[in-house]
Amino acid sequence: MRSVLIFLLCLTACGRPAPDPPSRIDSIEILASGLLVNVNSDGTGRYEVIDDGATLPAPPAAFRITPAEFGRLLNRLARLRQKSGETHPTAQDFINTNCPQGRPYVTDQGTISVRWRGPNLERLYIADLGCDPERNADDNRQMIGALESLPVPARRPLP
Repeated sequence: MRSVLIFLLCLTACGRPAPDPPSRIDSIEILASGLLVNVNSDGTGRYEVIDDGATLPAPPAAFRITPAEFGRLLNRLARLRQKSGETHPTAQDFINTNCPQGRPYVTDQGTISVRWRGPNLERLYIADLGCDPERNADDNRQMIGALESLPVPARRPLP
């Protein structure tokens, strides 16, 4: 009996596939109204003010955060990464889908997206800040808070 129990324990332990190693994230890209931000795992980053109506666009600007701050940014966005999808299909779904019918929608809130990149990894999460803002408030706060934690200009309010 004991040998059968040991056999079953070994079969259970050995028969399970090893968990996937966590995907390494080399960079995070955040796109908000009027602002594109890229930050690398080594803490180097750059932002670009986009479509601000200026006659001469400002050149991209560099910034630096510590690797520990990059880790905190990853942690802050971890819940949203779990909800993310592959970049191309997620972007297509967002383009082709509206806020679900019957849900409140505020037209002047804009969107924020986050893209995680690494070897064999490219994930995207897009938040339409106007779609059902009460139900999506936690996710929206996560996105805005992550952006505000970086040394970059504030996102531009929509007209």
